Amino acid sequence: MKTLKRMTALLLVAVMALTVASCGDVIQPGTQEHTTSGGGTYVPKSAKDLTAGVEPDPVKGAELTQSDIEALYDVYLKFFKSTVSDEKASSLISPLSIITALGMVADGADGETLAQFETLFGITAEQLDKAISFYSNSLSSTDKAKFESANSIWFTDRDDFKANEDYIARVLGAYFPSLYTVDFRKSATVDEINGWVSDHTDEMIDKIVDELNPLTVMVLINAIVFDAKWEQEYDEYQVGSEVFHAYDGTEQTIDMMHSMEDVYISMNNACGFAKYYSGNKYQFVALLPDEGIDIYDFVAGLDAGELKAALAKKMHTGVEAGLPKFSYDYDITLNSALQSLGLTDAFKPYAADFTKMATVDGENIYISKVIHKTHIDVDEDGTRAAAVTGIIMEATAVAVEPKWVVLDRPFVYMIVDSEYNLPIFMGIVTEIE
Repeated sequence: MKTLKRMTALLLVAVMALTVASCGDVIQPGTQEHTTSGGGTYVPKSAKDLTAGVEPDPVKGAELTQSDIEALYDVYLKFFKSTVSDEKASSLISPLSIITALGMVADGADGETLAQFETLFGITAEQLDKAISFYSNSLSSTDKAKFESANSIWFTDRDDFKANEDYIARVLGAYFPSLYTVDFRKSATVDEINGWVSDHTDEMIDKIVDELNPLTVMVLINAIVFDAKWEQEYDEYQVGSEVFHAYDGTEQTIDMMHSMEDVYISMNNACGFAKYYSGNKYQFVALLPDEGIDIYDFVAGLDAGELKAALAKKMHTGVEAGLPKFSYDYDITLNSALQSLGLTDAFKPYAADFTKMATVDGENIYISKVIHKTHIDVDEDGTRAAAVTGIIMEATAVAVEPKWVVLDRPFVYMIVDSEYNLPIFMGIVTEIE
């Protein structure tokens, strides 16, 4: 099985196609080149910086409250459930990346469109700005457990396009994106966007778009990189061939990694374990439904409050854990999922209201397509994963009998931060290729 040189990259791209609008203060494209933060310096050749002369409006009183955490658990599970189908295929999303990109879009929404975003979030767009800004900045990053997040927004340089100054100040203060203006009619713009993507995913993802519709006026991107080694890596003797019982009933010979872990998780109809990454700031969490429970029924029945409580009340006891080596790619178009969750107007050319974001003479901004692509690679050393989403507008073991959790049938897994126990990645494994 071929492994990646880097670990986890997750990115969310939103390409917004415009069709009306009128709003208050506006600014024209700037002229200075922009230097990105995070993975290095990337300066698009023809793109111009839009931040010249604009003062960010810093998020005031940023924090992550208990009600924020509860809201995030709820919307994260909504994302997860709405993207898991009974197609017998493994899946993977990054709810943090999705919510970050949607948050940047919501800041430019108004009227019923904004109301639908906030109903989906469970909190106001302003509260989400504070929560995500604080949370993303609170996640640690080390040489052996790297976490980085970067955002960018690309605007058209059309003369009749005007970005709202208040929107830019707000999004800069909450999400710190790089802002560019480009000509979406030129093929070189596709190369520049893909160059930014490659730079901010440690070259794990070198392309997100093949081409752009000339009507495209905005592209919003969130990139998350997670690259971590296990706190206790597996030795060769801990890995052996075993059988994995796939969802379709077939038996697959796979490499199973065994270890003694000290965190056991118990739920009404499932059990699991947590395995820490280097530094104990992040953990891999696996949940194995009880025998006889269909994996899709388990996912459909997951309750945000129960999951939050289970992760918070982990039992510190010995666990004989079996974790298969696995690697797969997953992709899904999120339009239907988001619309089923109530975000409908944002996709309607004439009903969408993004007038707080920008204006185009005689046209209206709307979301035309949302694409999410991911990759995960789990082996003896740690975890490597990558994801791309495009919105197109365009403890100490106790002396007791050890528990047993061997992931030899379909299971749910998450990558969770240790302080807030919020999932960064959520997925299921139904088969091992």
